[in-house]
Amino acid sequence: IIAYLCWFVPYCAWIYFIGLDLPRNTRKKKLANGDPAPAKYDTVFHSNHRNGNCVMLGNMFWKRSLEDSKEQMMQNDFEIRDLVLYLGLHLMAAVSSLVFLAYPCYLSKYAHGAF
Repeated sequence: IIAYLCWFVPYCAWIYFIGLDLPRNTRKKKLANGDPAPAKYDTVFHSNHRNGNCVMLGNMFWKRSLEDSKEQMMQNDFEIRDLVLYLGLHLMAAVSSLVFLAYPCYLSKYAHGAF
């Protein structure tokens, strides 16, 4: 768990301060002439959210309309609360998999092969 957190904490800081803006169609970072910087470097968060997570999680947790979710997917401009939810679910899934799958995989080569 400590090894995971050694990756997770810096990743959270990076995605919040830098990564969330990188693939946006209209970036908040500006060039020297004042124009928005071009979009680049897609992230796993953005890729997953464009593939349906935005609609599903937005409807389930925020009661966001389908049109708003589709607009966010087209612009690659997701809300901070979407990112926080995604990172929270990632943390819960990673820690629970370490807790519930590590020991069975250690005990049995068949369980190890299955997972």
